[in-house]
Amino acid sequence: MTSPHLIEIPAFPHGKRIALTTSWDDGRVYDRRVVAAFNEWGLKGTFNLNSGKLTDTGKPAPAESEGHLDKSEIAALYAGHEVAIHTVTHPHLPRLDPVQIAQEVLEDRKALEDLVGYPVRGMAYPYGTYSPRVIEVLRALGIVYCRTVENRSPCFPPAEALAWPATCHKFAQTPEPLPQRFENFYGNRGSNGQVFFVWGHSYEFAPARWAELESLFKP
Repeated sequence: MTSPHLIEIPAFPHGKRIALTTSWDDGRVYDRRVVAAFNEWGLKGTFNLNSGKLTDTGKPAPAESEGHLDKSEIAALYAGHEVAIHTVTHPHLPRLDPVQIAQEVLEDRKALEDLVGYPVRGMAYPYGTYSPRVIEVLRALGIVYCRTVENRSPCFPPAEALAWPATCHKFAQTPEPLPQRFENFYGNRGSNGQVFFVWGHSYEFAPARWAELESLFKP
């Protein structure tokens, strides 16, 4: 009697075995270059924005400003990607009282929803700082997940969706740099989970590391 064939049920659409996702903080003008590259390469990202830091001139922020994007360009720039909460002013949330935490999150969510036209329920912690009290407030506000700056493998499924670690920072070097870590992850069926999750800031590529955007992410 022959053994039955094992049938693998893919976790993601189109039969994909794993997912690669990225998360970028702060909404600086450098996001444009990351988004353009990702659109060309078929990659996706979550862009966590501080609505209180965006300019409001009605026209795209000058590239040479090296500052934050303008509200007028958010919807078109991030189309096809996810826009998520990063609070209005980027404070250390554990230093605030519950009412202040709620204001920072709810006002950012409302402002971003007005810009992109869809529900915004994801988030990344400013400075990566959080506490049980912060998590309690976010849960009451209906936030679905919140990315930390902690790195862990496997990172999915998270034990606590409101304290979700990533796989690694994009410039991580230990235990191995990002390209090697992904190769090991891709070749290891099962023990690393199913999501490879990279986080960072687009401005970390500037001014001298833009070549690494391609070397790290181009398929």
